[in-house]
Parts: sequence; structure tokens; C-alpha cells
Amino acid sequence: MNTRPIYTTAEIRKIESLVLSVPHSPPLMEKAGLAAAKVAHTRLLTDDKQRILILAGPGNNGGDALVAARHLREWGRQVTLVFTGEAGRLPQDARQALAQWQSVGGTVIPELPDGGQWDAAIDGLFGIGLNETRLLAESYRQLIRQINQLNLPVLALDIPSGLLSDSGRVPDVAVKAAITTTFIALKPGLLTHDGCDYCGKIMVCDLELDTAALIPPQNWLLDRAGIAQRLPSPRRANSHKGTYGRLGILGGATGMIGAALLTGRAALKLGAGRVYLGLLAQDDVPVVDPVQPELMLRSPSDFFNPDFLEGLVIGPGLGSEIAACICLERALQTCLPLVLDADALNLIAQLRN
Repeated sequence: MNTRPIYTTAEIRKIESLVLSVPHSPPLMEKAGLAAAKVAHTRLLTDDKQRILILAGPGNNGGDALVAARHLREWGRQVTLVFTGEAGRLPQDARQALAQWQSVGGTVIPELPDGGQWDAAIDGLFGIGLNETRLLAESYRQLIRQINQLNLPVLALDIPSGLLSDSGRVPDVAVKAAITTTFIALKPGLLTHDGCDYCGKIMVCDLELDTAALIPPQNWLLDRAGIAQRLPSPRRANSHKGTYGRLGILGGATGMIGAALLTGRAALKLGAGRVYLGLLAQDDVPVVDPVQPELMLRSPSDFFNPDFLEGLVIGPGLGSEIAACICLERALQTCLPLVLDADALNLIAQLRN
């Protein structure tokens, strides 16, 4: 199936370790920097827009930026390179990238110059190394605010600096990218939480690695193609709604009935045969859905008969009252295929805390 895998930071580090244990030519950093340079060259710069600001941080992400800078300079672009690290403390590959940049006449400056004029920028400050215990120093927070205030189209390398790779959280500030070129594979933070607002268009550069052969992925991106492949083939003429399963949906507490109704309508559109709604609301409970009258409304207590359903969804508009807690507890004890959504997840989180 042609869907894209998602790897956590720890898994990406393990892939990198496996690859680096065997000499490659060119090395991963050279491949990543070249891929980034090509994206900037074709997507952000034109014949009329030649000036690019590149920010290289103190680690391997900065090394990728240095490689990109070298290529863009060789292709005739006007490169201003801000290097925030210390040459002597760079990892080996990044140190070599800095030396190669300087060998072609490239220079570095330690901070953003006043009054600079650029057409685009590359963010190579931090990659996936930031986490809940390693956050940005104030000097970097200030630099990122300056970058965002420039209102330039920014290409982020691997992940926008300040965004946490595993959670997608932005604890304080992050680079607002127009494009994110992520290396090796997708990371959860690109697709969740704040990541959707900071990454812009996401482009995956796998660096010619067969990641699945190195570490079998545990998570995949559910995209349109993947959904289409998972949907059943066209229905047989000799069939009826009973042929296509019995799904129950529990939720719709007082004031939140709409959430359960929307879920039921979606289930019918996706091909479920019989869809039952168990609404927890006490007042003004509808007896029929005028939009999808084929939805069947039942008492929530009916849903725990082992022969009644073949799958169960609990959570849309479930609320947090005692009745919701009782239904959730019973749902967790069933052997049915179970989808937990919305308030069901909130209740579980509260119980864990």
C-alpha cells in the first residue's frame, strides 16, 4: 500500500545510526543539504528573486543548512549566512560542511544584520532535537521572532525550529514556514497540534533510504489514497443494509446531540449498514434524524448486548456526567471493535491524572 510512514524522534535517530554505521557516499548531510537547496532554488527563488537568508544552528540541522548554502552560492544565488554555533563544537559532518562553505568563499555572521533585504529564508537552526526538556534559549527565541517579523517565505529544514517533533507543540515560539522539507520520513509533530499551523507545505525527502527495511514503521499517514484503498469494493446487487454490519454510536449528551448525529451520518456515508445512535441527553431527545432518517435511535443500555452490534464508537458529545462515565466503563469492557473519540478520550485522560 502506497502510504507514508511516520517515525518518532527516537526511531529517526535509530535509522540515522544504522545508516551511519555503514559508509555512504555522499553522506546523509550532503544529500539533505542538496535536497533543501533544490527546493529553495525552484520554489522560493526566481530570476528576479536571488537573495536568500540562511540560518544555520549549532548542530546537524545547521550542517544541512551549510550544505544548502554552498550549493545555492554555486548556482549564483546571493546568500547571507547567519551561523549561531561554535565551529569547534560542531558535529563532525557539520564541521566539514562549514569548512566546505568557507572553502568556496562563503562567509558567516553571528547574528541577523540590521536593514538586510532578502527574498526568502532557510531555517536550519534546530531540527528534531528539541523536546519537552530541551527548549529554546532566549537568544534563539528572539532570533525566531525576528525571522517571523521579516515576512519572508521560509523553508524549514526537517521541522520548523521551535516545534517539537514528537508532539507538535510550540512551547513558546517557532519559525512560521511556507515549506518544510523533512528528511528521511514524516514526524508526528509535522501533522499534529501546532504543527499544522507552522509547517506550510510539507515535502518529504527520503534521502534514498528504504526506511521500512531499516525499522518497520508503527504509524502511517492516513491520506485520501489510503482511505480509498481501505474502503470496500462496490456493493453486490444481491445485498441489503444488513449485509454491511451493525455499528453503534454512543454520545450526544444534553446540548451536544449534534456531535453524535454527525458521526452517525458519516458512518452511513462511509458504508456502514445499520447505524444505531445511543443518545445520553435527558431532554428534547429526537426520535428521528430528519437529515438521515435511516439512523436508528436506541437506548444506550441496548448497546451492551453482545449480539446487538459488530462495532462501537463512543465519545462524540459524550460529556462528563456519571452516565457518560458508566457508558465508557462498559464500552471498555466489551470485546467489540471500539473507537474512542472526543469526550471518551478526555474522560480517560482525567482518570489517568
